[in-house]
Amino acid sequence: MKYITVYFKYGSIPLKSQRLTGNTNSRIIGGMWGGHAAIHVDNIVFSFRKNNIRFPLFPKRGGNHGAFRKEFFRDWMHNEMNACQYVAIKIPVTISQYTELLYLANRYTESQPFDYAFFGHRCASACYHILAQIDVLQWHPRWLTILKNFCPRMLRNRVLKIAVKEQLPIAYHEGTTSRKWERPKLPKYSQLQFSII
Repeated sequence: MKYITVYFKYGSIPLKSQRLTGNTNSRIIGGMWGGHAAIHVDNIVFSFRKNNIRFPLFPKRGGNHGAFRKEFFRDWMHNEMNACQYVAIKIPVTISQYTELLYLANRYTESQPFDYAFFGHRCASACYHILAQIDVLQWHPRWLTILKNFCPRMLRNRVLKIAVKEQLPIAYHEGTTSRKWERPKLPKYSQLQFSII
């Protein structure tokens, strides 16, 4: 038995005091409906990200507006997640599923399977697509995967519901007080503790 961890960064907006100071670094696409979804396996984190600030409404055949990216876990936690509100769910998988996930991480970072678009795959639906590929989540047609996972909150709520039902370990981290974050809505029992690193 092996474990993978799915991370969900919560959506947020800068506090009024931050906006008044013109702190442009505090602006995040999506605001309270934004956030991010990523998968931690072995010593890497990989997720689907946009390549540029601008991206199309609909995916383009052969488009290059996004890509799967791999990052070392400790670097990612320090550089991106340290000040963020996030929840992490640890999921048990078979050795076969674990191996397949590592294969997909390498394959998709070398050759992207789809374009990044507002009405197309983004981080949440791409994360669902990966988890469905290794039979952790139920497989859906592409359009339904996108519809059911239009933003990270939708996938996060679904995975948290499974975690509660199956008593999976959950870790929660509070974000910086300079931002207003989504309400976490977490289960209130002992599964809310496990070591991130």
